[in-house]
Amino acid sequence: MNDKVQKRIVYALLFLIVAIIVVTYRFGYMRYTDMADDVKKESKQIKTRIAELNEKIALRPIYEEAIVDSEQSIAEIVKKYGPGNSAEKNIIFARDLETAADGNVSSLAFTDDELVFASSGKNEEGNPNVMAYKSSLVMNYEFSYDGLKRAMDFINKYKERMTVEQFSAALNSETGAITGALTLNLYGMEAEGKAYKEPEIMGVKIGTDDIFGSNGAGTAE
Repeated sequence: MNDKVQKRIVYALLFLIVAIIVVTYRFGYMRYTDMADDVKKESKQIKTRIAELNEKIALRPIYEEAIVDSEQSIAEIVKKYGPGNSAEKNIIFARDLETAADGNVSSLAFTDDELVFASSGKNEEGNPNVMAYKSSLVMNYEFSYDGLKRAMDFINKYKERMTVEQFSAALNSETGAITGALTLNLYGMEAEGKAYKEPEIMGVKIGTDDIFGSNGAGTAE
């Protein structure tokens, strides 16, 4: 074997060694370097998440206290509203208003409850935790001046939330009575443990004989 052949073999071996080093670096070292970078990046994200969770854990008592306060506030607000309105309730209210004012409500007109608000929170049945309703009640009245003041005081202090939407009054110069129309906005709120129940109507006699009491009072059967 001459020198030229030996040199070619040596060069070929050197080239092979260099190729092995390059391939090893490219597909070995570089690959594991990239994997190490990914692990470092993921580790940093995990540490950030752990820090966020620790911060939330530290603030948990504050959140729990705020939730309790919020639930108490909601309960206090719900307490101020009735569970809903109906024809029976409106008639009973008009009768009580007549009694308070010692006057007369000659006619009534009212609307059904209309949903005006529903909370985003849902209960187990999938219904809103709180639902608010509104309806209107229109009454034509005849009160004395003092009776009208008592009527307004009765409305203002009524146990369920309502507002006066419209009001008109005219003096009857012959009788001294005040007549007019009164429009009320009635509000109701339905929440967990609070639902509408039909009112109990006491003192109403039941029967078919003389039901209008033309001889004094209806006859109970």
